[in-house]
Amino acid sequence: MLLSNKKLMALLERRVGVPVIWEQGLRILTGKVVRGTLLNSIVSTNLSSPILVLAHVGQGLPPKTKFSCAGVTQNKRVLTLCSKMVTQEKEIPIVAQVLNLDGTSGLLGEYDDGKEELIMGAVASDFAQGMLSAAQTKLASPFGAIREDSLKNQLMQGGIQSGRTASDILLEEAKATEPIVTVNAGEEVLVYFMEAVNEN
Repeated sequence: MLLSNKKLMALLERRVGVPVIWEQGLRILTGKVVRGTLLNSIVSTNLSSPILVLAHVGQGLPPKTKFSCAGVTQNKRVLTLCSKMVTQEKEIPIVAQVLNLDGTSGLLGEYDDGKEELIMGAVASDFAQGMLSAAQTKLASPFGAIREDSLKNQLMQGGIQSGRTASDILLEEAKATEPIVTVNAGEEVLVYFMEAVNEN
């Protein structure tokens, strides 16, 4: 895999280093790869997030070419598909995918599922319930220890019930929380054309 990454990087460096003259017509074949930069930060959930990629110069594209894309979080990555290539004169429909610089699909970013805080809150609530239960006064009887029916114990029992309700709410919230992947603007990416584009 390391060898294939080196080959891909060498190919990209050779392609970027060659001066290109743009003749006002585009012919992009399936499999062409263009290097670009994310223009906006991505905060992606399982809903589609808009993404703009600016193509680097010297790759056979018109100056200031941008790609209009959309990304969705899956498996701790942002899967991104591009539907338009936007030049200064026109918009061209395309089918392309945004890749990491190593050629892997799904942009890597900071992953946060938000569950740690909720689980910590539930653990703290359960701990408080245990402390309140242990602090209740008990009476010895022939049938074992029973809780004394005092005002102090009733207040503590109310605290235990509140803690149990809080724990249940926090655990339900943890189940419903959507993961978020954040990718910062300025990241370099690859745009891989999955279908040929012929524009004259």
